[in-house]
Amino acid sequence: MIRGVTGIVLAGGRSRRFGTDKALARWGRGTLVEAVVGVHAAALSAVVVVTRHPARFAFLRAPNVRVVADRFREPHALGGLLTGLGACGTPYAFVTGCDMPFLRPALVRALATHRSGFDAVVPKFGGRLQPLCAIYARRCRGTLRRMIRGGRLRMTGLADEVRTRVVRGSEIRRADPRGASFTDLDTRADWRRARRARPRA
Repeated sequence: MIRGVTGIVLAGGRSRRFGTDKALARWGRGTLVEAVVGVHAAALSAVVVVTRHPARFAFLRAPNVRVVADRFREPHALGGLLTGLGACGTPYAFVTGCDMPFLRPALVRALATHRSGFDAVVPKFGGRLQPLCAIYARRCRGTLRRMIRGGRLRMTGLADEVRTRVVRGSEIRRADPRGASFTDLDTRADWRRARRARPRA
């Protein structure tokens, strides 16, 4: 287990493109959110699930899993991250969306090795930053509050505001050769394709 890092799973979006709450979509023998929480739990000793509807996720509650209500009525990733960081008991957190079931624990461990001296550790894959598969320090909360108050809600904007270590190339490929961890299932078509053909290592 990685010491000093809590997992945060963001499950508070509206899932407009999916049509229903994608966190609760079937995946294997359970749900999509259960699969993502399970990967977090394989690498981290505690997991926080942020949602606008905690009662729907009561089935997730376990000694190492907390379900917390998003502090923000209008869902956005920055608010979910701020809520999750506030619920963490560790200096750092690793955050993903609830729709990333191919996350690899090895990638979480690889990112965590770079956290010392930084406020954020963000991978860059496919030519772009992946801020929803990244590590953030609890001390980012002040910056997050200022960004939200100012209406600056882009997740990639946070990397410009804090001390950020960008992880690229071979550092990512050693942990996740095909970048499967960054696959998110935004639509039902994405979900159906992913169920039929899961990325190989």
